[in-house]
Amino acid sequence: MTDELTESPQFNIRYTSQLDFGALNRWLHNPAVAKWFPTSTEQEATHMAKNWIAFSRYKSSLTATLHSQTIGVVTIFLMPYKKVAHMGMVYIAVDPEFQNRGVGSCLVKNINHLAKNYLNLESLHIELFSNCPAIPVFLKQGYYQVFCQPKHAKIDGTYYDRVVMEVKLV
Repeated sequence: MTDELTESPQFNIRYTSQLDFGALNRWLHNPAVAKWFPTSTEQEATHMAKNWIAFSRYKSSLTATLHSQTIGVVTIFLMPYKKVAHMGMVYIAVDPEFQNRGVGSCLVKNINHLAKNYLNLESLHIELFSNCPAIPVFLKQGYYQVFCQPKHAKIDGTYYDRVVMEVKLV
C-alpha cells in the first residue's frame, strides 16, 4: 500500500485529547497491537493507556484522524527532571485497520517536528521489541539503533530483543 490515505482531505493530524483514550485503550487490548508493548494483562494495558493519554495536557501528543475517527496516536513522554528534559521517549499505536498505509510514518514525521520546533527537544528515543513492524517506520524517519538488549521479553514462549532507537533533532 502507499501513503494515499494520508493524502486524503479527510485525513488530519491534531493534538491528542482525553477523548482519544477509548481508541488507544481498545488498540492496547487488541492482541495484534498488545504484542508489541510490555503490558501483559488487561489492567496493565488500561493503566498504560491512561498514563499515555495524560501527556495530552502537555501538548506532547498527536492524533491521526480519518473522517474524525481516531486512527493513530503518537506521544512523547516528557522527562520531568531538568538534567534529562532535553529528550523524550516516543510511544506510537495505529489502529490495526489502518496500519501499513502511511499513518505511522506521518505521525512520526509530525511528532519529530513538534519535538524540535515547539518542545525544543534535542533527541527522541523509542524502545521496541525486535521484529516489531514499526522499526522500518522509525528508520525511514532518521532514527538509528542505539543498542539492543537480547532476550528482553518473552512472548508466547519466544524471546524478543529490546531495541532502543534514537533520532537527533539538532
